[in-house]
Amino acid sequence: WGYINNQLKLEIVLAYEKALDFSEGYAAVSKAGKWGYISKSGVTAIGFDFGSVGELDVMGENIAFSFRNSLAPVKKGDKYGIISTSGEAVINFVFDAILQGENGKYLAKRDGQWGVITVDTQAIANISSSNAAPSATNAATNVSVGYYVVKTSGSHLNMRAEANAEAT
Repeated sequence: WGYINNQLKLEIVLAYEKALDFSEGYAAVSKAGKWGYISKSGVTAIGFDFGSVGELDVMGENIAFSFRNSLAPVKKGDKYGIISTSGEAVINFVFDAILQGENGKYLAKRDGQWGVITVDTQAIANISSSNAAPSATNAATNVSVGYYVVKTSGSHLNMRAEANAEAT
């Protein structure tokens, strides 16, 4: 993978196994099975120190996240954390999984429990004590409207209008 400009001229050489779109001036790229981030000039901005991130890597897909609000979840060793565009960890590598959410909130798994965290690692909703995807019932009052990844065990995902068993 590499990058071309609007005139279809190769701007960044074809040197990467995988590549994401640029976001906030950086693109996640994969080399030798590790992820790093490059600038728009093609210079390595954050070294290739990260494994795949998110729950999807369990299914054999080696993925990475783009920066949102100057932050991106990454995997180092067997734990997940969140880095800034400078490459420094703003959330330490202590989680079993982190998925990007909206408005500075992330879904995170630690010690078998899912929760919603913010960049100051404050857990704002302890969602589940199982390996299942987070339950909206326990977190609906604490999670803002947005897009989140939800994983089921192959069954249907039931949604309610409110955090109430009687709701439609």
